[in-house]
Amino acid sequence: MPPRARSNGVKRKYDEDENSDGASSASSPLSSAASEYDEKPKLLKAKPRAKAAPKSKKVKSEEGEPSPSKPAKSRKTTTTTTAKGKAKAKAKASTSNSSEAEDDSDAPSSPPSKPKTKASRAKAKAAAAPPRPPRTGTQSASSRTAALEWLLSDEAYELANPFPRSPVKPSKSKNASIKTSPYFSFKNEQEENEKKRLELGLFRYPHSKQTPFQCLLSALLLSKPLSHKLGIRTICTLFNEPFLFGKYENLEEADEERRLESLWVARTQHKDKTAIQMGDLVDGVRGLNGEGEEDSLGGIRRAIQGLGTFEAQERTGHMLRSIKGIGPIGVGVFLRRIQEDWPEVFPFADNRCLNDARAFGLITERQGPRELSELVEGDRQRFVKLLDTLIGLDLERKLDECVDKFW
Repeated sequence: MPPRARSNGVKRKYDEDENSDGASSASSPLSSAASEYDEKPKLLKAKPRAKAAPKSKKVKSEEGEPSPSKPAKSRKTTTTTTAKGKAKAKAKASTSNSSEAEDDSDAPSSPPSKPKTKASRAKAKAAAAPPRPPRTGTQSASSRTAALEWLLSDEAYELANPFPRSPVKPSKSKNASIKTSPYFSFKNEQEENEKKRLELGLFRYPHSKQTPFQCLLSALLLSKPLSHKLGIRTICTLFNEPFLFGKYENLEEADEERRLESLWVARTQHKDKTAIQMGDLVDGVRGLNGEGEEDSLGGIRRAIQGLGTFEAQERTGHMLRSIKGIGPIGVGVFLRRIQEDWPEVFPFADNRCLNDARAFGLITERQGPRELSELVEGDRQRFVKLLDTLIGLDLERKLDECVDKFW
């Protein structure tokens, strides 16, 4: 009886020996019977998977019929696909046309995506505007005098610093503080309403008289990346009822939740960060000034007495920058406003104000704050009003329009 064949498909050792001796597997019935199990079954071999051919576009013959290499689709499917493509093309065309229509309006045009905030839209529009052509001719002395007189007028002051609009309509406001706040209950168009605000003692930036602490808090708020109108509205909201944060004591007693509530009422931006920095401002003012000197910033004032103008400005800026949230822009805003009460830092004007004054022809390229202050005969109050008008017209994007009147 022949030996039983193994079923694991593994070749036996004695078969290998026989093959090495030259024996033929076909002559032995034993080897022929075992060969059925020695060979690996073909089903166990995995065939390599063929890669899918890349999809090719429909190839049409000269007669316009699909090529025989690919089955032709129905005309209905082709018509639907073509209609979808045309619809997408029309949608893109309408989008481009609408954006071109917006270019002619007040909205910015050049960025492909529309900025979200008004300040970013204004910056995008200014960046997309073509460069202003140089003015030809020479400005006469009478034109410069007329420009100076107009810049010091109340008309220019109101144009540069418009009255802030109410954050929301009082009838639709869900916050009781806006409903009861008398500041936004009058319209700016009527002069008698402005008198009512003054009678009620309401604060309006930059028209109202400011304490040194109010100048510093205003500088903190205006140094944020906000539009000019939004910055003024934020200051007016915080300095009037029901918050009255223009006083150091009230801001010190307010916790972070109360400060955050005031910023929500103002409908401003960067609320969380600004609320934290308002608390840091309280700590910084307390550390730089003695007890009871927080509103007048007496400690900083004593530190600059007896110094020259430039040294006093540098010392003030160095002390203020130690407060978290106050940077170079905040220092410039503070010095521009405080020089009306602090003659130690007078005259001060940052580069932006000087460039605006040069646009009106008030000073030359080589002249600076000293020569600009001589135009108002060293009057600090009129000098500050002149700077507030210049920077306000610039921030409101009305500078070029006003300059053209005096050339």
